[in-house]
Amino acid sequence: MNNDLIDKLLYDCEDRNEVLKEIDNITDEETLYSYVSQYNWDDGFIIPSKIIDHKCMSLSIALMLFYDAEGDLLFTDEIDHSTPQYEFVSKLYNRILNGTYKVGLTKYEIPLTKVEIFKYLKQGINSIFLTNI
Repeated sequence: MNNDLIDKLLYDCEDRNEVLKEIDNITDEETLYSYVSQYNWDDGFIIPSKIIDHKCMSLSIALMLFYDAEGDLLFTDEIDHSTPQYEFVSKLYNRILNGTYKVGLTKYEIPLTKVEIFKYLKQGINSIFLTNI
């Protein structure tokens, strides 16, 4: 894992364009995972939208991005369909369902209670969104 690159992305890059260029320097899943886990969502969806195309993306990172972006609002239809959030999570949702991302080295624990998981399973939500990686 490249902690220096993570620190650079989080604290030293002066603007979004520099972050977008530096993301290409990530060469392993663990570094990408660590960066994503510390991403400030107040910065919007442009950077996560680039990350979902990264060569080091794995299923655990995709699920982390999905839940951090409140993608589970898709399950309850409580999301505004005219927002960048909807555009991002629906694209990510479809990629996850289509098997775009494979299980890698990193782990992810779904941030749902047992009751929520049961409710979503009963509702027919695909178990890939409800299972820890």
